[in-house]
Amino acid sequence: MRRLVVPVLGLIVLVAAFLATLASLSEGSTDVALVLTEVAGEVTITDAGLETSAAQTGIRVNPLDRVATGEDARAVLELGHETRIRLGPVSSIQVNAVDEEGVEIELEEGALQATVRPDSGSLRLSSRGREALITDGDISMGVLPDEMLLLESTRGDAMLAGIIGASLLQEGERLVVGREEHAEIGRIPEELLLAVQWPENPRTRKETMEIPGKTEPGARVRITGSAGVTEVRADEQGAFRVEVPLYEGENPVRVEAVDLLGNSVEVRGVLERDQSGPTFRGGVEYGP
Repeated sequence: MRRLVVPVLGLIVLVAAFLATLASLSEGSTDVALVLTEVAGEVTITDAGLETSAAQTGIRVNPLDRVATGEDARAVLELGHETRIRLGPVSSIQVNAVDEEGVEIELEEGALQATVRPDSGSLRLSSRGREALITDGDISMGVLPDEMLLLESTRGDAMLAGIIGASLLQEGERLVVGREEHAEIGRIPEELLLAVQWPENPRTRKETMEIPGKTEPGARVRITGSAGVTEVRADEQGAFRVEVPLYEGENPVRVEAVDLLGNSVEVRGVLERDQSGPTFRGGVEYGP
């Protein structure tokens, strides 16, 4: 009888040790999840089976899922309790991976801002083969369909890949990649540039007046006047030029620039169309 008890006790000890090991492993493991925590406006989610539905808070976003926002819409995704990804209006992302190491996201269009903390893993942002790896920092990315890219790091550094002539974006720096894959890195400006070259003589008899100016590369420039709204896109050097339609009389004009990250600035001026013919005031001729 004693010979039987000893092996049984040994087996019980082994089983207990095995169960304790499993419990320890279970406690140490975490269920890594990317979750939609805020939804405002028209936000949709398309799964791997290409089924699209309205996004709701609390939805878990899986690899190969696509999240898109409409006009004036926004969405926030969280990884763990520390990392947040804020998607701006008219933007879309595809989630490529979510695991213990972090999350991989492709920004297809629009803009996003991310706060990354090491406890939640890293964030790998990509756009058309260009990548930024953030392990601890605050970063913003904006892209255009024609492949122009803007990347800013306001806290921490980002490792870069797939960008000719650039491998590191340091805290406080901005990266601009043009349509020809030319990359420029500089300090983040304190405010968005918008310099409008108003004409020396704001009076004309013509139906339109040309307004040139300079702003950030790729920025959307909207000109609102008495005769309607005109939009143009600044080129890779930030230059733009637009013909402003005019009504008879004074035409208040508002020029607004919005960069790839959604930052905006505006200036105002007044143009005048006068078809009454040349007049003279103080020896200065107005027209044509």
